[in-house]
Amino acid sequence: MERVNQGLELAAYPGKKQAAKGGALAMKRDRFLRLMLGGAAGASLVSCGQGWGLNAQQSSSKQVPSPQSPSMTGLTQAESSRRVLIIGAGIAGLAAARQLRSRGWDPVVLEGRDRVGGRLWSLRPSALKGVALDLGASWIHGIQGNPIAALAQQWQIPTVATDVENQWLYDWESRLVDDARHDRLEQVLGQVLAQQNRLREKRSTDRPLLADLQALVQRANLTADDERAVWMLLKGSIEHEYAGSMAELSANEWDAGDGFEGADVLFPTGYDSIARRLSSGLTLQLNQMVRRIEHDQQGVKITTDRGEWVGIAAVVTLPIGVLQSGQVTFAPALPDTHQSAINRLGMGILNKIYLEFPRSFWPSEPDWIGFVSDPPGLWNEWVNFQRVSDRPILLGFNAAQQGRELEALSDGQQAASALKALRRMFGPKIPDPTAVWVTRWGRDPFAGGSYSFLRVGATLSDRGQLTKPVADRLFFAGEATSRNHAATVHGAYRSGQRAADQIMAIHHASA
Repeated sequence: MERVNQGLELAAYPGKKQAAKGGALAMKRDRFLRLMLGGAAGASLVSCGQGWGLNAQQSSSKQVPSPQSPSMTGLTQAESSRRVLIIGAGIAGLAAARQLRSRGWDPVVLEGRDRVGGRLWSLRPSALKGVALDLGASWIHGIQGNPIAALAQQWQIPTVATDVENQWLYDWESRLVDDARHDRLEQVLGQVLAQQNRLREKRSTDRPLLADLQALVQRANLTADDERAVWMLLKGSIEHEYAGSMAELSANEWDAGDGFEGADVLFPTGYDSIARRLSSGLTLQLNQMVRRIEHDQQGVKITTDRGEWVGIAAVVTLPIGVLQSGQVTFAPALPDTHQSAINRLGMGILNKIYLEFPRSFWPSEPDWIGFVSDPPGLWNEWVNFQRVSDRPILLGFNAAQQGRELEALSDGQQAASALKALRRMFGPKIPDPTAVWVTRWGRDPFAGGSYSFLRVGATLSDRGQLTKPVADRLFFAGEATSRNHAATVHGAYRSGQRAADQIMAIHHASA
């Protein structure tokens, strides 16, 4: 059995609302749940240390020599008044660098991994013969007006639509949920979410979302089976969407944001095709782990584990999980306004497992397969990846606390846990997988999780605070800094463009 330990997934998951289809329960995302782009969201370098990413030669980008013995001793000796240092070669960093380069500036991208893409990471096992497994971001959710969809079209990168309505749900007794029960569950779920919305409109003090939902579900007076099903639907619609535990999510702000209309599409040849094209022609420095970020009135100095870099300004695209860890030192320290905003935000978990089998044993019709698991949320969402890859592969998800706890298990233990759920659904005689690929984004030192969420006490103003420059030298970008499109690839992309525009507006006179 092939086993590979991987890293993360930034948003890439659709929220759903039930709709009857094919005699089973199909779920369609509510409009207000359509906030998270199906890729919004991940970073890289995995616990096993295997580098599946892109190197500088593959990207057709330039690598500038690493300054082993810096000749510049002060911040006043920047090589050029147009030199901007970009920390991170994820989508935000690449977008900022391309924007600056297109206007004649001199961006240098410093990346700790040996590849570009960040939490957008595609694995191409040779045994799969061209099939790509996206370990991080997978989907564009809503292609109408979406800048990532526009890039895919411009560069003729193929995409495949998946239908969130085409989901079949199996209950704990391995039965497809029929239309009548579907109607009951849909009504209860809609009532619970509507009641929760009214609750928060009447108060100013925040509390955990779980506290609201527990009271509301209990008030619904459900049977034990229906209550388990409703909690499964809540887990899928909320924790698998936002990557945060309902015990941590803000009851007042958990779903704040916006989204795009249109189909949900994924990339059969790998989402990192976008990152590769974005990185083309840029000056990249890979394997540069940033340790210290300094700034003064003259410019910035970035210290990595391999040297020092100076410039007029820096774009910091470090994920919230990294910023919260303290592994990168700021000198002087970040203003309290910025540090408090960083601390209030949450960093969520959404992990994947790909299982390849010798044959398919699940129905071929649905795009999504749901399971009313016990406990709710554990292995309750699956993608019929055979419809994309033409190979017998299932893709499973675990989010929030359950996703974090599973990271402590070996690949074999995770596969065994997943098989237990699949055998509950499809019978004890289904075959063992022939290959397993597991992500552990919470243990990725370059990510610290999958993507950000609004924790109890956090608001959109915290994201907004991170869009403000520090001393006109440090400019923050990344999905966590997007007020309306956090946890998405397009949110990260636009944030990089925004940071580049801020730098050019502030420093145009000296450039």
